[in-house]
Amino acid sequence: MSVIRFAIDLEGGKPPTKGRHRTTRLPGGGFRQYPDPDTARWERVIRVHFHRVAPVRVLHGGPVVLSVTGFWPIPKSWPKWRKALAANETMPCIARGSGDHDNLAKIVADALEGRAYVNDCQVFHGEQRKFYSPKPRLEVALEFVEEAGR
Repeated sequence: MSVIRFAIDLEGGKPPTKGRHRTTRLPGGGFRQYPDPDTARWERVIRVHFHRVAPVRVLHGGPVVLSVTGFWPIPKSWPKWRKALAANETMPCIARGSGDHDNLAKIVADALEGRAYVNDCQVFHGEQRKFYSPKPRLEVALEFVEEAGR
């Protein structure tokens, strides 16, 4: 089993979560769907960081374990005692604007499809966690599981 880990420093920003597709009406009466621009941009950023730690194309064909941890910035409006508690990076982030935990993993899984593994359906186990931190970032760990007989 091999493991690839990488982190993306967010420089004070929030970790990305998967956005909804956009739809526009075409002149002939049809519709066209396209990805959320922020989602597309973040998927490119995730791929760039992945290729920095795995410059050779991996493209694993077996099962994959994906662990994603997002660290959100500590709100400036919090009192000092609460900021101090959040500074140790163990306080769960459950704020309304932080996005759903599954959307945090989905943007990473979609970004690495065709780069680290063939299809994101190969992710058979995943862990998504959200915490507050004085250093906002996104940490990703991929475990490539070797199947018996391969």
